Amino acid sequence: MREMKKDTAREVTETLDTTIREGNKELKKKMSEETARILEEINTIPTKEIQKPTPLSTIETYAGKAKDPQHPRPQTLHSILITSKESMDTLDDVINKAKEILKPEETKTQIDRIRKVKDQY
Repeated sequence: MREMKKDTAREVTETLDTTIREGNKELKKKMSEETARILEEINTIPTKEIQKPTPLSTIETYAGKAKDPQHPRPQTLHSILITSKESMDTLDDVINKAKEILKPEETKTQIDRIRKVKDQY
């Protein structure tokens, strides 16, 4: 009886092995067919021209423009209206106080022109 069970077990094992081998063959065949189909579809997709990125050396930047002597930076002009709280101050007193506060030598500011304006707020 044991021999009979061993023979039956061998037959079942062999049957399973052949079934698995055949299934693997079919699976490999289907996979290769599907792979071929996918590759065929990929080849039919229209390809776009891929643009190479522009090198950084050719891109115009603000810093590059500022350095360029052909494109000088515009001179910045700021107008400041200064009044004195003391009514007895003369124009020279107000100018001297403004120069003390601004400290043109240290801050590298420049006073181009001074104009006297009467009662404009």
